[in-house]
Amino acid sequence: MSNYLNEKEYKFGIFFKTLTFLSAFTGVFFQLYARNFVNGATIFRAFTTQSNIWIGSLCLVFLILDIKNKGLREYPVWLYNLKFMFTTSIILTYIVFAVLLTPLMSFSYLVSPSNIFLHVLTPIFAVIDYLVCDKGINKDKKYTYILPLIMPLLYAVFFISLYEILDELPVEYFFLDYRTYGWFDFRNNGIGVVYWTVIQCSFLVIIGRFLLNLKNKTKTINTKMLVLVTLLIMLGITASTVLVSLL
Repeated sequence: MSNYLNEKEYKFGIFFKTLTFLSAFTGVFFQLYARNFVNGATIFRAFTTQSNIWIGSLCLVFLILDIKNKGLREYPVWLYNLKFMFTTSIILTYIVFAVLLTPLMSFSYLVSPSNIFLHVLTPIFAVIDYLVCDKGINKDKKYTYILPLIMPLLYAVFFISLYEILDELPVEYFFLDYRTYGWFDFRNNGIGVVYWTVIQCSFLVIIGRFLLNLKNKTKTINTKMLVLVTLLIMLGITASTVLVSLL
């Protein structure tokens, strides 16, 4: 697989990979700082923290490889597949927080550095980098349906196992709280975990297909325009959900 990034793609890629890496780990630092570094390990139970670390670390790997190879992308397919998996995971983090969790959060947390970095900036930078640079993803449809599901399902196993060990919710993710909502139940206070999982898995497949289709269409779009439109759309969604949560 031989694939050169043009000069503009290369420069934008270096810039946004650096921003993704810095944003992810700055967000983790601020989350630890907010807890005065006491019991800070608990933040690593959250999918948000883990998805930021995954995408931030892999962007650093791609950053080093791109600089070393000067934009020549002769990388193994599995590396692109990991990037695709981690990008869909960070998009899931962005959307789940914006849609499901923002209304439950205080305004002080919504405007905190940790939230801005972990839930807003890292996803935006990662999506821009993916759309601009990642041309080598495996286009076999069966893989693109499966890959987005891997990390969230592994996380669900991790969460449930930890829930059993600790005998309390590892993170306040109500959609994984099978003790309160059951597995297959329809209760007055909500639906069972299996239904939430099916919804999220379906949504992940849609995200993956949409991301790949969008990437293919963006080949004809001016790179600067692509970056600007992505920024405006994702920042607009975030601003809208925060405003709704204040009503």
